[in-house]
Amino acid sequence: YSERKNTINKSFLSILAIGLINNIAPASAKDKYIRPTKDELIQLFKEYDWTDEEFKPSDFKRLDESNDDNFYSFPRFVEHIDDLAVKSLTNFHDNVISNYNDKVDVLDLCSSWVSHISPTAPISNAVGIGMNIEELKKNPILTSCFVQDLNQNYKLNIADKSF
Repeated sequence: YSERKNTINKSFLSILAIGLINNIAPASAKDKYIRPTKDELIQLFKEYDWTDEEFKPSDFKRLDESNDDNFYSFPRFVEHIDDLAVKSLTNFHDNVISNYNDKVDVLDLCSSWVSHISPTAPISNAVGIGMNIEELKKNPILTSCFVQDLNQNYKLNIADKSF
């Protein structure tokens, strides 16, 4: 189990790093923040000790532990990440999808009115699971959608091996 968890952690962080590395803007004299270079990020991920990753229950504690239904009771239609992050994530998803020879099926967990996938991406089926039906219905990528609070019920009502 521990080896599997470390592999999953490494894969997830590597995906994030690849997105950052491939889309990082070069630092300039005008920057308010000192950003790492592409080479520094690559070196950081190569040197990271992936063997000692243990999560504690407190690592998953939220600032607001109230029921998510309260927050999502009305549509918000906002981005939760900035424009550069939206572009980077969309580029990343499009690149992954373009590696397949055929159209792909997408399962968009925690979906909303955007999926960070280009409308021109070769998708045959995109199912969105989110918390607000009005937001989900506005998502141009989704071919179907439903509301489910994955914190309350993590079992999906989708046939095994569908995606």
